[in-house]
Amino acid sequence: MKLSIAQTLSVFSVLLTFTTTFAQDCGVDEEFYAHPRGGKKNKNPNRLIKKKACADLAQLLASDKKKMARRVRKVCESPKFQEGGTDKEGIELKPASEACATTCCSFCPGRPKPEKNKFLYGTKEIVDDEGNTVTKAVVKSCRMLYKKLQEDVETICNTNVEFESTFEQAAVACKSTCDFDCNGSERK
Repeated sequence: MKLSIAQTLSVFSVLLTFTTTFAQDCGVDEEFYAHPRGGKKNKNPNRLIKKKACADLAQLLASDKKKMARRVRKVCESPKFQEGGTDKEGIELKPASEACATTCCSFCPGRPKPEKNKFLYGTKEIVDDEGNTVTKAVVKSCRMLYKKLQEDVETICNTNVEFESTFEQAAVACKSTCDFDCNGSERK
């Protein structure tokens, strides 16, 4: 199956609309989620937990700025935020992905780090200096794939680009990213 870049982008926009439309089925946001205090050096299991408002996280996601959406993704997916805890008042707090279920609905907690490979994403037609049309490979990194929503990852991983290249298909080059399922299991 060979998709042009325009066709691929149209598939992504449909999937994004589909994901946004059904985000209400994920549950209800609670008032607060657990936010670990301290930096990476603080690996103490008894460290204090701050409580952060899920409403603030939802506001960040609602803004059109990519930087804010990346912050929400970090909170919803990062292992650091997937541990609950007790704050200084003794209130038990859930992990961000559970407490802020509606906000974190389209994100995938526990996703493995991406490989450092590149894969064949598609092809494009280029006119060279002599006026000849040449087909070139469009190559993307597994890191780009890692940043996509789970539905987009599945679409890209299941796409087979027919082009002679030294680069592999996404399903081969980015195996751990493509094999991971948001339900916490690996796809076969």
